[in-house]
Amino acid sequence: MARGRKPKQTDIEDAPKPGHNGFDPKAVSSFVARIEGLHGDLLHERSQYMLRCKGVREDISLVYDDAKDAGVPKRALKSVVKARELEAKAAKVRDELEAEDQESHDLIRQALGDLAELPLGQAVLAQHPDTSDRPFGAPPQ
Repeated sequence: MARGRKPKQTDIEDAPKPGHNGFDPKAVSSFVARIEGLHGDLLHERSQYMLRCKGVREDISLVYDDAKDAGVPKRALKSVVKARELEAKAAKVRDELEAEDQESHDLIRQALGDLAELPLGQAVLAQHPDTSDRPFGAPPQ
């Protein structure tokens, strides 16, 4: 209660009762029980999701094993898949920009030397396939 003001009737009714902290123990217990029940539901849903994902992960592993049996290096294949995922994410980030911001994005990438994804960079890479394994503009090794 603030100093200098008269207590309102609701202030008096809401004041802690002698013998407890001012919260209705039954109501607090009910809220806690409901929240804990929902956390249990969430845990159940999470475990079901993880079980579904486990099957997909096993399928992916089998495909990598098939590729390895066919002579494709597993580690290299994984790196290509990962790189393609990252490239798709980067393209999505650019595509979500407005047209003016896309142009600025391209100019910034060009200033950084990231030309491989621009038409000019793609044309150069097409003419010089030996450079496709390193960033555009990087010196030969």
